[in-house]
Amino acid sequence: MLNYRSSKVKYGPSQGHARNGPSRRCITSIESRVVMRTAAVIIWGLALFVFTCASNSGFWNIGEVPYFRWSLEPNYHDFLKMDFRTSSSYVTQKIGHFSGFAIFAVLLFSKNKRMGKSIILAVLYAILTEFLQLYCGRHSRLYDIAIDTAGIICGMFIFRFLKYGLSNFSTLK
Repeated sequence: MLNYRSSKVKYGPSQGHARNGPSRRCITSIESRVVMRTAAVIIWGLALFVFTCASNSGFWNIGEVPYFRWSLEPNYHDFLKMDFRTSSSYVTQKIGHFSGFAIFAVLLFSKNKRMGKSIILAVLYAILTEFLQLYCGRHSRLYDIAIDTAGIICGMFIFRFLKYGLSNFSTLK
């Protein structure tokens, strides 16, 4: 359990010397931010997993509880289908793919401070979720990975632009 002694430094119990009693380990605000950023990445990653792999993909739209159905015989041929639709729910799902993975990439970047690494990790997670959809009774499409990747790249560049402005945009790694 953490005891708060000031707004900047938190103290928590740790192993101490027997003669001096238990010592206190200082948990800095920087460590606290790292923990919070890590938690944000994990929570958002789990939310993306639920939204992309739940068998009832429209659960959020109609107020159902998501459920998962494991399929041992996925249809790999559907992965390459290009069956674009123009219904509002379909477009909403694609906007969700785009924006969800854009936010995920920004959260990864806020944690590890490396743009290239954040993009690669986010794209790998997009590939993983699409692959897992094959086993969750969902239709997985290659173009969803492209939509996710476009969201990741756009999200990172928008975040970079908002954080550093136009003047420092091209000089950053």
